[in-house]
Amino acid sequence: MRDGLIVGFDGSTSSRRALEWAGAVARARGVGLQVVTAWKYPAMAGGPLGPSELSSPEEMERSVRESAASIVAELGDELPAEVEIHVGGGPAASVLLRAAAKVLSPTIVVGARGLGGFEGLLLGSVSQQCLEYATCPVVIVRGDHPPTAGPDAPPIVAPMVAPIVVGLDGSDGAARAIEWAVDLAVATGGRIVAVHAPGAGATAPVLDRARESVQEWCRPIEERGVRYTSRIDAGDARSILASIADEEDAALLVVGSRGLAAVRGLRVGGVAGYLARHASRSIAVVPPGGGHAP
Repeated sequence: MRDGLIVGFDGSTSSRRALEWAGAVARARGVGLQVVTAWKYPAMAGGPLGPSELSSPEEMERSVRESAASIVAELGDELPAEVEIHVGGGPAASVLLRAAAKVLSPTIVVGARGLGGFEGLLLGSVSQQCLEYATCPVVIVRGDHPPTAGPDAPPIVAPMVAPIVVGLDGSDGAARAIEWAVDLAVATGGRIVAVHAPGAGATAPVLDRARESVQEWCRPIEERGVRYTSRIDAGDARSILASIADEEDAALLVVGSRGLAAVRGLRVGGVAGYLARHASRSIAVVPPGGGHAP
């Protein structure tokens, strides 16, 4: 598969929602979809009477492949024509990252919490590791906000009504996030809300300069003919973006992985990391040089 979406599936409700999201977007963009599932032997494979008999690697792979294939068959027309199922042995995040490395322009899509997630946590270990180590965009799907028009509309039959909220700060990561969001909006008929938070206590001259900057940063949106509005709210970017995404009932929140204030050496900056853990919306984190949209 030259380009497309790589979606992690482990049988959980969260991963099924991620698969539905990825399938809808892959169909809209006319790209392939790779469903990736992983298996590994439990750390404690024995009992009080000694080690239990383990299935062979071939049996383990066949079992998880059949589980994924049954869901793919069930979703049917909701998925694109080109669907591959990839099964790998080892930790799920590692299997996903290896699969993405073989695709020219990948986007990884995962549910917020898989089967091993703890109740109450908004972000599981697999999604966290993908954010930290992926060199491509990562979408974390939260189930209450699908990318389509409403509960009665099949995926991508109707345009994306809820907007895509994008964070802007003038960084390379934010510029890539805009490009990624614009590609998605073009494919789905969506609209964009571009948000810039210049910081708490911003003065009138600072806000005036921010308006000029936002107009320049939004030029790629205008050039592609995508409907958009822009908002400039003084305050902390994390809380501003999260609250505007909720206020707009956003289908997706898109941010660069590292903004202007990112600490050197950290792959995911403070704003992206905070929103991935705490925002109530599905979120896409796009690295600098993160390539095209899914």
